[in-house]
Amino acid sequence: MELTKDEAIRLHREMWGWLAENPEKMKCDWPRWKENGGDIEYVCAYCFACELSPGCDNCILVWPCGYCANIKSSDGLYGRWYFADISEKARLAEQIRDLPVRED
Repeated sequence: MELTKDEAIRLHREMWGWLAENPEKMKCDWPRWKENGGDIEYVCAYCFACELSPGCDNCILVWPCGYCANIKSSDGLYGRWYFADISEKARLAEQIRDLPVRED
């Protein structure tokens, strides 16, 4: 999928806003994905930042600890969201939705 940086940020915020409102869901459940009947093609890891970034070190978003997650643990904001209890997921999804954009 060809995305501009502005489109990627807009879709990132939309998807994570939806996840904040639906904390029992995962990224792959977002209704806008084509596989769910929507209009958006799959992107790398269901992540608009991953789709646009040439690697984790150059993510278009500024993550609090420098990266989104360590896939084997709950390190990083995304990792904390992924492994969180349902009661914490909405708050963490809001934080991910509102991450600042890297200025390059």
